[in-house]
Amino acid sequence: MREFALKVNEDKLIGHAWEVKDPIANVVIFQGMEEYGLRYDHFAKFLNQNCINAYALDCYGQGSNVKSDFSNESFWPEDGFFKMVDAHYCMVEEAKKNGAKTYVFAHSMGSFMGQMFIQRHPGAVDKIVLCGTGSKKPGMGLAVMLAKRAGTGKKRFQKAKFLNKMMFGSFNKKIQNPKTDYDWLSYNAENVEKYVKDPLCGFGPTNGFCYQFLKGLKAMYTLDGLNNIDKNQSVFLISGDADPVTNYGKCTQKMFDLYKNLGLKEVQKKIYSQARHELIFEACRDEVYKDILDYLLG
Repeated sequence: MREFALKVNEDKLIGHAWEVKDPIANVVIFQGMEEYGLRYDHFAKFLNQNCINAYALDCYGQGSNVKSDFSNESFWPEDGFFKMVDAHYCMVEEAKKNGAKTYVFAHSMGSFMGQMFIQRHPGAVDKIVLCGTGSKKPGMGLAVMLAKRAGTGKKRFQKAKFLNKMMFGSFNKKIQNPKTDYDWLSYNAENVEKYVKDPLCGFGPTNGFCYQFLKGLKAMYTLDGLNNIDKNQSVFLISGDADPVTNYGKCTQKMFDLYKNLGLKEVQKKIYSQARHELIFEACRDEVYKDILDYLLG
């Protein structure tokens, strides 16, 4: 594994690469919110065992892009959502230079960026896995308006107490006697404990981040954008049936129906029983890995 720096316009973002000799494919990982690429080390090594390179670009204010004093943690620049989508496009294009087929695995926040990625960069990849992704929600315009009030000016650097509760406060509601605020991530108690203790995870979003993220979500389901998706695009939607981000699998079905109605050539879905949000850390991880591999190489 090696660390690399990717120059995107005026920005430099840090990521990590897990590479093999003579790869048969590349997978670019779009990470989730309040985490970082090195958390995917086990998944990346699994891909390596199957002759596939893996690349994970850390987002603005996350992972290796966080300053030593944490002063920029959870901060995105103006239009940060769209800039991260385009940064991942640059990562995909870099990966392609070895001549191997290049695919995307996009999780959680990364899966929303993945949805936008196939709109903004149609045909850039043949196949994309959207893991733990949501669908269009009512009231997004109001949410963006509220976020804009807090997410501009000096308040943008402050922790988003109200917005954080509005966006994520209900995620533990179906869990009896949760031990942490992040039990919804995984049935795997060890995974949740590691997440809670990691200073680069679960640190709480800033107002500015919430505004930029919500602004990106609001732009995601326009007719023009959706119709821009290449009809040859293949999509694999995966979720746990106990994942609140996907509304317990309901959003997975909605996105499946949406992509089918748009006329995409291949749309698959799978919902895993007794699994929460972070599928690659759950008890069914081996099954998830195999399903992803079979899809990408099938």
